[in-house]
Amino acid sequence: MEGKGADHSVNKNEFVQYLTTADKDDVTVEGVVADDTREAAKESAFAPVSETEKEQMRSLMAQMAENSDVDGAANHDAIAEAKAKKLTRIPFRKISGKEFFRLKNDKDYFRQGISVIEARQMGGSTLHLVAPTVVLPTAIRKELKRANVYTGLTATREFFLLYIVKNDTTWYASAIEMMRLALNGWIKVEANMSAGGYDYYPAPMKIADPDWTPLPPFDELLTLAFRGRIIDNANHPAILRMLGLGDEAGVADDGAL
Repeated sequence: MEGKGADHSVNKNEFVQYLTTADKDDVTVEGVVADDTREAAKESAFAPVSETEKEQMRSLMAQMAENSDVDGAANHDAIAEAKAKKLTRIPFRKISGKEFFRLKNDKDYFRQGISVIEARQMGGSTLHLVAPTVVLPTAIRKELKRANVYTGLTATREFFLLYIVKNDTTWYASAIEMMRLALNGWIKVEANMSAGGYDYYPAPMKIADPDWTPLPPFDELLTLAFRGRIIDNANHPAILRMLGLGDEAGVADDGAL
């Protein structure tokens, strides 16, 4: 269902400029450099994204650019199996202290100010991507969050999108420091409750450099992360359920958090 009066047209030049330009006030990408050139000959490990889905995500990204006001350690057999499968989903999650990971040091695989909302109901909760043009009902507007989103890889060679919700806490400042470290080396991060921030551990063993070549463009990664969970109008079922106006039977925890 399309939002009444919503304009989903995309100015190609503005969109290209947005994809290649980081916000000058964004401290999280300071010092980020271009990564290795992609080897186009390698077959993608990701399931195809339809042209309709691509166009929808391009439209949303263009809207975000216009409306945002926000500043080998792995087992070889496991790696071979991971390369053979086609990923129809990619995890979208917060910092985890369970594994060593790296972040892609490339501005094209990072975004700031992405709008997300956690739809909580009796059956659980799911995280949804929210188009900037959507005017949320007052009752749930406070649930909207702005997130910085990075592209990551675990030491066991699993891709994921990592997000940090922007706020004024010591946790946020500490998380940004962790992200800078992960751009340049393998680390594991743990919460330090008494300090109100994160501690990190460099990898104690040699881990092979990440192979980023299988990655599709960032907007396709977002599509895989939020397939079926993109709120592009105020009458979206997730919004209605949050207001107690819809069927809660279809809501469940999808492990995104």
